[in-house]
Amino acid sequence: MYRIRQKESLPVLDDLKKWLPNRPHQAPPKELLGTAISYILYQWDRLVGDLEDGYRVRKIRM
Repeated sequence: MYRIRQKESLPVLDDLKKWLPNRPHQAPPKELLGTAISYILYQWDRLVGDLEDGYRVRKIRM
């Protein structure tokens, strides 16, 4: 599972991480997209942490 996550998910998340910081000016924080961007940036360490441990599955409270 670890190798699959590293191979398949890591490149996608790397691209997303590069893309996200340039978007807040295009999506104001009060709009849904702006809220989603802020949330994913705030939760980034948890998201990437799941890639480092292929056996861990977290329950995320919303």
